[in-house]
Amino acid sequence: MSLASQLSPRCLADSVPFTGLMGLVWRLRGVRRSEANPNLCNR
Repeated sequence: MSLASQLSPRCLADSVPFTGLMGLVWRLRGVRRSEANPNLCNR
């Protein structure tokens, strides 16, 4: 199983999207996947 198939499309803590148009909006605001746990955001 690859890492990409294990990643959630949304933050598991607060449901911020990582993919799609809203994911782009959040990335522009500085919210990204956490380096320690990629299924959570860095907020």
